[in-house]
Amino acid sequence: ISGATSLVQSLSSAMVTADMSGRTASFSTSSAIELMDSSGNPISTSMLNRSATSVSLGVDVYPTKELEVSTATDDVLLGQVAPGYIVESITCKPQTVTVAGEQSLLDSLDNLVIEPIEIDNPNQSFTKRANIATLADLKYISSEQVYITVQIAEETTGGWIEGAKIQFLGKDDGLLLS
Repeated sequence: ISGATSLVQSLSSAMVTADMSGRTASFSTSSAIELMDSSGNPISTSMLNRSATSVSLGVDVYPTKELEVSTATDDVLLGQVAPGYIVESITCKPQTVTVAGEQSLLDSLDNLVIEPIEIDNPNQSFTKRANIATLADLKYISSEQVYITVQIAEETTGGWIEGAKIQFLGKDDGLLLS
């Protein structure tokens, strides 16, 4: 691009627009180059000399799918909670992530898993940021990290007592208890 110094120096970026209406597969198109100033406003090109006024674009279009992030204990945690404690629940934010890729890959996915969080005998709840274990063939993932909250509670136990002596207080003489 060449032209008056003040005009060339006012250039901040170039923008190309491709119409995606009705597109469901990859395509090629030619689009005009629009020059912009630092405020994002178009600049008149009548006083500029340009080597090209348009570009050829190859646009890959992939289907998308919304997938839940697994909160199964075996998928999320690597290690054990402290003795006498249990994992009460695991939640994930966001709960779902949008991915894009070849349809056959998307069809094979039921959920996404994270890179497991290593734990070493925690005895209280915690929240950690975790990376989603991405698949190499995914073309897009809306969030590569999620926040995992693990609720840890003290284990409760129950049991039976047999042969316990029961004493009744305030029983009237005319009553029979069985």
